[in-house]
Amino acid sequence: MSANPDNNWKTKMLLTEHHQQYDSRENSPSQQPTSEEFILIRDYTLLPHILTIVQHNMDQLRHQKSVLKSAYQAVGEEVAKKITKDIYELRKELSKRNIRVENGEQDDIVLKYQYVCRGYNGTFDITREECRAQMGIKLGNYVSGLLSRLRDENKSKAPLN
Repeated sequence: MSANPDNNWKTKMLLTEHHQQYDSRENSPSQQPTSEEFILIRDYTLLPHILTIVQHNMDQLRHQKSVLKSAYQAVGEEVAKKITKDIYELRKELSKRNIRVENGEQDDIVLKYQYVCRGYNGTFDITREECRAQMGIKLGNYVSGLLSRLRDENKSKAPLN
């Protein structure tokens, strides 16, 4: 006897209406990602690219001579740490929701990623143009969040008048 009870029913005769119910249960809408989950998938695919850009820029800084070089490097390191932490958190959240994202294919216009969401197989496609725009927004958010945190720390250290 098979370990999976669903396999037993596949070999039995079913009425047409029961067969349709069984088939619809296998690809139910609850298995497909929600819009919130698509955002998680998108961010999970974009953050490694952003991290690569930040690391590349930090590598370029090492060869430059500038008065603010150490400040730029410190900001780059903090942003890279935050991105790495967010990738880890996204990986945990996707795993918790039973979503797996696989490496994608790239062509001149579109980046394509395969995902499995609670047994539902699908693709997530994003154009290079949209990818660049979203990466710019996210990178800007990381930098502004860091600057905001620095301002808050400076305010708390300022002497009271």
